[in-house]
Amino acid sequence: YTSAKKTGARLVTVTGDTHTAWANTLHDDAGDQRGVEFGCTSITSPGMGSVIKDVPNLGELFTDANKEVDWHDPFGHGYIVMTLTPDTAHAEFKKVSGILTTDWTVDSVSAWKAEAEDTGMSDLKPA
Repeated sequence: YTSAKKTGARLVTVTGDTHTAWANTLHDDAGDQRGVEFGCTSITSPGMGSVIKDVPNLGELFTDANKEVDWHDPFGHGYIVMTLTPDTAHAEFKKVSGILTTDWTVDSVSAWKAEAEDTGMSDLKPA
């Protein structure tokens, strides 16, 4: 995070391949907020929730145990609709109802945003 701090960068990270959905506020070793991260799940690949099935509140446990995790869905399959402007990063997490049938629906399960500030991005907030 050194470069982000030096430049006052508005650090927004979009990640994938974790096979779970995340919304994180990122901090450096000193505890200072340095950016935000949106993690996209997969449509069909198995994720952590496919292996740890008997802990229905697994996402909440991750959120409670890690100050950087604002929201986590280890069970769903879907995608993110991102809107990036010079002033805002907004992510709407979409979840498909099933992956083994052609009869499925899409629901919005969570949305988060961060605003541009002089020294970077704000903490994530529900949108």
